[in-house]
Amino acid sequence: RVPPGVRRGQLFSLAEAVPVDGGGVAPKHAAEPPSLMERTALLARKAWTVKKRTLGALVKQVSVPLLGVGILWLLYDIKERNKKKQSTVASATGAPTPVGGGAASRERTTSDTNHGDLELFVFQYLFVPWVQEVASALVGDVAAGTREATRAAGGADAAYWLASLLIEGVAIGGGVSVAIAAFAAPGLFRRAGKSFEVAAFFELFALHWLFLLALTLQTFVVVTCLLRSQIAAAGLPPLLHATLHGLYFAWNPLRRWAWRGIQEEGTNWRLWARPRAHFASAAFLPQFAYDLLVDSFSPTGKRAGWRCRLVADGFVGERYPCRACWKECWDEAPGPRLEAFEQYLASQSLMPARCAEEHLKCEDVWPFWYEKTEDRGWRPESAWTAGVYCMLMVSVALWAAVLWYVIQVSTSAARGKGKDLLFCIRKAYWRPPPPDEVEEKAPLVDHEEWFEHDKDSDAPVQVRGLRKVFGKKVAVSDATFAIRDSEIFCLLGHNGAGKTTTMSMMTGAMAPDGGSASFFGIRTLGPLADADGLDRLRQLLGFCPQHDAMFPQLTLREHLIFYSRLKGVEEARAEHEATGLLELFRLTEMAEGFPLKLSGGQKRKVMMAAALTGGSRLVVLDE
Repeated sequence: RVPPGVRRGQLFSLAEAVPVDGGGVAPKHAAEPPSLMERTALLARKAWTVKKRTLGALVKQVSVPLLGVGILWLLYDIKERNKKKQSTVASATGAPTPVGGGAASRERTTSDTNHGDLELFVFQYLFVPWVQEVASALVGDVAAGTREATRAAGGADAAYWLASLLIEGVAIGGGVSVAIAAFAAPGLFRRAGKSFEVAAFFELFALHWLFLLALTLQTFVVVTCLLRSQIAAAGLPPLLHATLHGLYFAWNPLRRWAWRGIQEEGTNWRLWARPRAHFASAAFLPQFAYDLLVDSFSPTGKRAGWRCRLVADGFVGERYPCRACWKECWDEAPGPRLEAFEQYLASQSLMPARCAEEHLKCEDVWPFWYEKTEDRGWRPESAWTAGVYCMLMVSVALWAAVLWYVIQVSTSAARGKGKDLLFCIRKAYWRPPPPDEVEEKAPLVDHEEWFEHDKDSDAPVQVRGLRKVFGKKVAVSDATFAIRDSEIFCLLGHNGAGKTTTMSMMTGAMAPDGGSASFFGIRTLGPLADADGLDRLRQLLGFCPQHDAMFPQLTLREHLIFYSRLKGVEEARAEHEATGLLELFRLTEMAEGFPLKLSGGQKRKVMMAAALTGGSRLVVLDE
C-alpha cells in the first residue's frame, strides 16, 4: 500500500514502510552497492532456480552421460558372453589347444574383457548434449533481453559469467563427474587407479570435473564470439566439440598405424617414441587432454611388445623381441640359439622344444609412461597422469583468460563496439592517468541557442556530448540534455533515431564512444567517471527496456525480488516491496504465476514494477 502521509503526485518508495532493527525508517535505497560476490551469489541462485524448473535440459545434461556408462557396461557384458560362448563351443568340439596355452585352454575371467577400448571413441560424444544446453542457455538470455536488463540493473559481466560457471561447471559438472566416477570405477577406463581400487574413483572424478570446467569455459568463449548470429552461437559449439574429438585420432600422439606387410591384409598399432614435451600442446584443448589420458587408460595396443628367452636347467638364452607371445616367440627365436636349445633338450631327454611351454619365458614391454605396481599390474605412472591433470587445469585457466579477453573486445548489439584488440598490452589500460591530467573533450556540436538558459547546472541528471558509432553509422551524435528533479523528460524521434541507444548508454548497459554523464552528483560516464559510479547509480536507477525481458521460469514475485536484491536491498525488504508493487499494479492474483500466462499489457506492468524496485530515484522507460 502507499505509505501514509504521501501527498498526491509525490514520489515515494515502498521500502519506506519497512522498519529497520533500530525502530527507524528504512532508507529509500541500500547504503552500499552489493559486492561482486553478493551479485554472483544472487545470479547463481537465480540460474539454479531456472535450471531446476527447466527439467528437460537438466535431465539431458545429467542422464545422457550416465546412460552412456550403462550402455558401455552392457556392450562389454555382451562381448564377454560371446567370448565365453565361443570358448565353450571350442572345448566341446575338441578343437586343438593353441600352442603354449591360450584363451580356449582355460576358463575366461572378467579380466579378459578389454574394458577401456570403447571409452576413447564413444565417451566424449556423450557430452555433446551438455555443450548444446550450455550454449542454448546463454543464447536464450540474449534473445529474451534478460542479459541486457540484468546488466542495467547491476548484474555485472563478471558476476554473470562467474554465476554461469558455478552452476554449469562446478555444481552440475561436479555432480555428473561424481556419478560417472562411481558407475565407471569398477571396470571402465580399465587402467585408471594406480595404487588402490578407490583411486580409480578419484582419478575419474578429477578427470571429468576438470574436463567439464574447461569445456564449459570453451563453450562460453565460442558463444560470445558468435552472438551476432544466434543460430550459429547455439549450433556451432556442439559441432566444434565433436570435431575436436575426431581430430585427436588424426593427431594420434600415443601410437601410429603401421602396415604389417605389403602382401598381408590388415594393420596393427605401433607406439610412438616421443618426448613428453610433445604432449604439452594438449593443454589448450580440453578434448585433446581428456582423450590423451583416456587413451593411456585403454588396455589394447599399449604393449610395445614382448621380450622372450629360452630357459632350462643349465641353459639361458638372451632376450629377443617378439611381436606376439608363445608360438610366435618360438618362430622368431634366433636361429643359432634355438638350434642350441633344441640340442640341449634332446641331450637331456626333455620334451620337444615346440611343446615345452615351461622353457619359454616372455616379459611384457610397456611404453615409457607405464610402470608396474605391486598389486594392480601395469598402470600409467603418477608423473604421467599428474601431467595430464595439470594440462586440464592449465586449460581451465587459459579459457578463463580467453573469455575475459573476448568479452572486452567483442562487438555486440547490446554492448556496442568492443575495446581495441591490443588494449591489454597498453600502459593506459593498466595504469590510467590521474583525474587531474585528464581533459574532457568538448562536444563536436555545441549550439547554445538550442537550449533553455536556466539553472541546468543544478539538475540531478546531466548528459553532455554522448556519442555512439556502429561501424560507419553514427547512431547518437553528441546528445546533450539535463533533467531536473521531479521532472518527466521525453526523448522523441523516428525509428532508428538513437533513443534506445541513448538510454542504454545512460544506464551503463552500453559503453559510449564519447561524452560524459552525471547522476545525482555521481559521474558515471566519460574520462572523469568515478570508479564505482555505475554501481552507485544502479542503486538509484530503474530501467524498463523496450522489450519484455522476463525469465520464463521465474514467477512475478521472484522477478521483483531479484531486481530489488541486485540493487542491494535486503531480502526481507525486497519481499515486502514486491508485495506492495504487485498490489499497486493489480497483479496480486498472478504473483505466483509465470510470464507465459500474461498478456502483453500485464508483462509491461511487471517490467514497470521491476523498474521501481529498490527505491529508484530515476526511472528510464523505453517505450
